[in-house]
Amino acid sequence: MGTSDDQQYVIITIDAFTKYVLFYYANKKNPPSTLAALKRTIHLFGTPVQIIADGGREFLGEFKTYCDRIGIDIHAIALGVSRANGQVERVVATLKNTLTMIKNYETEEWHTTIEELQLAINCTPHRMTGVAPLTLLTQRKHYVPPELLSLVNIDEQTIDIEALTNHVQHKMSQNAEQDRQRFNSKKAKIRHFQRGDYVLIKNNPCNQTSLDLKFSEPYEITRILDNDRYLVKKVVGSGRSRKVAHHQLRQAPQPGDQITVSAEEDDPPA
Repeated sequence: MGTSDDQQYVIITIDAFTKYVLFYYANKKNPPSTLAALKRTIHLFGTPVQIIADGGREFLGEFKTYCDRIGIDIHAIALGVSRANGQVERVVATLKNTLTMIKNYETEEWHTTIEELQLAINCTPHRMTGVAPLTLLTQRKHYVPPELLSLVNIDEQTIDIEALTNHVQHKMSQNAEQDRQRFNSKKAKIRHFQRGDYVLIKNNPCNQTSLDLKFSEPYEITRILDNDRYLVKKVVGSGRSRKVAHHQLRQAPQPGDQITVSAEEDDPPA
């Protein structure tokens, strides 16, 4: 995925027996990226006896050195001949079709989609084994989100993109709501202004000197907007109305308010 200036890759590892799939995101196609993916797989499941990979340069250099050091046999297949590695052919085709469709959606959260796709594939019974890779790997039954059970069709190399998108959007909405609640729980409660109130607007300190006034001339609240914003207009003079956030406003003296000003006298009255 990505443009020619911003390439992004997915490194795929599949266990030959259970058909369990792991997707790893990488922004470079080189030995360090493939080695990082291999190490993460080894940290989860242990060292494999053999790796079947294409003959790309990303599987040479430090990747091959590491495999030789810990006793992993690398069986290289010809570049561009995916049929030579039948274990991954259907998964690669499914992933390519999915990423092509995801690329046209207006979302930057495709990493989350990749994780959902990985779970969906691992929860789908495999044609060769008759059971889901996750079940075969762990020997346990797992609770799987119902919307993921019928998401992937490996044999047809397709995925229900609408179901996947709905699932991801629902998950993102849940996370956004949790973030909103957490933010609101820590936010200080504010006293909202009412229509007709007089307020002062805090001046931008970037456009001021230390001797300039910190607040503007009085404005009047003419409309209450959403998200703690207000429409205000000048009390004296003309000018366009302005939209201002609550945190930029301060209460101004209202008509009829009595203001007492006191000062100490240097000399007492005679």
